[in-house]
Amino acid sequence: MVRPPLRPILFSLLVPLGAGPALSQEAAEEGLYLQEVLREEEPPILRYRYVMPGLDKLDTQQALDEIARICTEDVAPFLKGADREAQIVISLSEAQTPFGEHAPAIRQHFDAFRLENDRCIWEMF
Repeated sequence: MVRPPLRPILFSLLVPLGAGPALSQEAAEEGLYLQEVLREEEPPILRYRYVMPGLDKLDTQQALDEIARICTEDVAPFLKGADREAQIVISLSEAQTPFGEHAPAIRQHFDAFRLENDRCIWEMF
């Protein structure tokens, strides 16, 4: 099966400027920001790629908790229409990396979710 190319989408189309809750204290202290959002059409997947330069200061559980918080507070409330049916994949990396490129020297965490009754439900890969 040949997958169609990923298309970067403008995050501002999903989240109005100034909307959404504040970052968690850990995220704010460690400089969390959105690198890009990618959309795959079939199957529908939205990939939110975040960078946190201070990721090395968080343990694995704190990083995974931050990913769940991002889904619940920063992504789910703003999804509309067909995007609500897409799988949501959130990555958290200590530095920017090109999508799909192997970067073993850079710490990264990934988690996948689906929306159910306006809640992020964790999915195993």
